[in-house]
Amino acid sequence: MQISNRTMTPDVFNHWYEDVHIPEGIDFNISDLVLRYVNYTIGHPDPLSISYATRYLALWKIRSDYDQKTGKKMNFSSPTFPDGGKEKKHVTTWVDLDSTNWLPIQLVEGKTKKNHTAAYAILEKISPHKAGVDDLTQWYQEEVWSLQRNLD
Repeated sequence: MQISNRTMTPDVFNHWYEDVHIPEGIDFNISDLVLRYVNYTIGHPDPLSISYATRYLALWKIRSDYDQKTGKKMNFSSPTFPDGGKEKKHVTTWVDLDSTNWLPIQLVEGKTKKNHTAAYAILEKISPHKAGVDDLTQWYQEEVWSLQRNLD
């Protein structure tokens, strides 16, 4: 997500997402865990600096018993938005939002049993050639294990 229309402020957007949108998803039993991240370069002197250039990532753990066709629908408009809620404009009027659904296929855990969220999330999009799926899987598993050994 990224604010694309400057009539929406980062404060208004973040307030809506954190204090309205996420609680609604929890209340509607859509998700029981939401992780939210802000994009910055690791080592940047001010990682919490929020501006119009900021990109956001939200990871929703969708409940296995939630049915998108029959379940409650979330409200994507708000009286706090620049239209004052009068026109019930969707948040995408002001924010670029790309939403996709993903199924888990692998979980790799290290030796430690710490129960907390990650300090950083690294997103990778990898698309191998058809003939290279097995090679990519082997390489990726080796990279993850190597990274995990260095963190433990």
